[in-house]
Amino acid sequence: MTRLIAIGTAVIAFVIGGWPPISASRLSRPDKNRLAFHRHHGGAHAYWDAEWTISPGANRIGVIVSAAVCDDEAFLLDRQLAVVHRVDLRRGVIVEDLGATPADAVALREVTSMTADCNARLLYVVDRSGVSTLEIDSGRITARFARPAPFVNSIGSTALDARAQALYVPGLWPTATSDWLVKPVDRMYEGDRLGYRLDLQTGKTAPLVPAVERGCWSLGPNCLFASLDMVNGPIDRGWIAAHAVGMLVGVYDATMRLVRTIDVRSPMAAFASRPARSTTTGVVSGWSRSVVTPPTAALAVTSAKSGAGVNPGSH
Repeated sequence: MTRLIAIGTAVIAFVIGGWPPISASRLSRPDKNRLAFHRHHGGAHAYWDAEWTISPGANRIGVIVSAAVCDDEAFLLDRQLAVVHRVDLRRGVIVEDLGATPADAVALREVTSMTADCNARLLYVVDRSGVSTLEIDSGRITARFARPAPFVNSIGSTALDARAQALYVPGLWPTATSDWLVKPVDRMYEGDRLGYRLDLQTGKTAPLVPAVERGCWSLGPNCLFASLDMVNGPIDRGWIAAHAVGMLVGVYDATMRLVRTIDVRSPMAAFASRPARSTTTGVVSGWSRSVVTPPTAALAVTSAKSGAGVNPGSH
């Protein structure tokens, strides 16, 4: 049925206006066959700092979308169960679930990302309504911050500047609420920003870096998702950002100015109709959705320093 609908739509487009002379993806990005690569990835991965095998035991575990590590403890954000699993890394077991205690009048809903302030013993969890502050030791939600109205959350990594008491949340901040419904696909991100800054003292929010891509070629819900990460240099701080289905990584300075873009497409890339199967399960951190599948999960912590390839983010 899906195939018949797609064919019918194509025929209607041809009858009414003819085939477009060029696709939206070609309008928004150059032909990859003309790219010159400065470094060949060669299938290499980022270096791993550590790895643990975690057994849920009697606890339920769903889909893990974000993780944080504080010394011998790990915190796994479960999107399916809307809780944070607290893990004892020395024993490799889940000891309790945070954020779903009976004392909380409003539980977490549709969680997307998380970060930890290990010194203050706090977790910051991003969900559909905004950001919630969880006390690690008590498991209580002690504060809530509203999500900016036009903002669309993304599954990914949230960055924390503990000294400035500021949180940086990944996602898309469009120029107007749901304006992607009326924008042309090849100009879907014009005027948009990626991520937002939350002042944890005042609750004020502000959009972050300019969009990297001009348009989105997938025409699916992933067009609304983006990744964001903080990069601490020897002198100043910078940022890297990318759209979930984009092929460009944006590099920004401390003032959020776009310094350069990196095209990460490869002429060797091949796309299959079915996803690749893997015999191991792990937290895939960085620029894609993180997934842990029960009953046994492997938690990998990657370094910000990488080998032949680049895997931004460390969790």
